[in-house]
Amino acid sequence: ALRFGTISVLAILASGLAFFQAHRAREAIQAEQEARANAEELVRFILFDLQEKLRPIGQAELLEHIAENADTYFSSLPEERQNAQTAQRIALILENRGATFVTRRQYDRAIEAYEKVVNIYAQLDESGKSNAGLRFRASQLLVRLGDVHLVGREWEQAEKFFKQALDSRDVTKPLGASIESYLRSTADIHLRIARLLSRSGEHRKAVDSLESAIGLFDSIRNLSEEQMPTSNLVAVLGANNLLAREWMKLGNEKNAAEYFEKTL
Repeated sequence: ALRFGTISVLAILASGLAFFQAHRAREAIQAEQEARANAEELVRFILFDLQEKLRPIGQAELLEHIAENADTYFSSLPEERQNAQTAQRIALILENRGATFVTRRQYDRAIEAYEKVVNIYAQLDESGKSNAGLRFRASQLLVRLGDVHLVGREWEQAEKFFKQALDSRDVTKPLGASIESYLRSTADIHLRIARLLSRSGEHRKAVDSLESAIGLFDSIRNLSEEQMPTSNLVAVLGANNLLAREWMKLGNEKNAAEYFEKTL
């Protein structure tokens, strides 16, 4: 009986020790995660909140150095130590680097950074860890990619990304933005596509894109009794002018005259 009691006590002690060790391990993991989150937040603060103050005083290279090292750090994290929040931080850092590369006219590096961001958002979406705001950011990144390809005169690539951005949107369900800004940014994508279609001689398709853009501007106008912002009015006039020119290229003078009149 004594031997049995001793074994029981030892078993209890062993269980208690295992529980204590597991608890300490969980505490260590939690402490490590909190420390990493604080470090990541500090990097985010430096790269985003301080950048407007550091760039004007000639610290752009310092910011890029920090961003590069942060990118290397996050990219080297083992998969088990990554989560949705970490992925979003990586995306923001890469997005910021992409914008820096565009400013420096390093377009290949900008494209590389933006494509990584798009892939991160796609992975978050596939794993069910995305949200409306992230989907909207992903859509906007596709537009940026198209714009960078435009600068490089890579017309087909630009059109591809603009169409992907458009396909990712549903104007009846604005994602991560006010309905006005969502409709306006979607109209801008249609305008970009229309210009590319016109350039390639697809004038009928360009007309369709321009009419879609103008329809979205009409929707914005109907949302409020207040006068549309000047920027929107200018965009509408530009769209009507482009549409008139496309009708002229198609030989439809009647429709061309109708839209030219709307620009007066």
